[in-house]
Amino acid sequence: MVQLVPYEEQYKERLKQFYQPAEALKYTQLPEYSIEEINDNVHGVVIINQNQTIGFFLLHRTDRRFQYTDDNQPLLLTNLIMDHSYSGKGHGKQYIYKLEI
Repeated sequence: MVQLVPYEEQYKERLKQFYQPAEALKYTQLPEYSIEEINDNVHGVVIINQNQTIGFFLLHRTDRRFQYTDDNQPLLLTNLIMDHSYSGKGHGKQYIYKLEI
């Protein structure tokens, strides 16, 4: 079962261990760099499956979201990354269904 939990320091070391092939890093960045963007308007979310940290993404409440919509309610999801060993196994789909934004 996939869980989405707010980022906390306890996840930092595991997220720093994430591996991605160079090809994948053309489209996202490793969590250790994304974590630096977290603030009052940018929230880190950790994806957990069976007590294993398997993914991470950011949710923005910044003006950046208005590049894509005029609606004030949506959040912008960025920097999605799954640890490579969990990629292609449907975990991403599960977390999308769990989002209740």
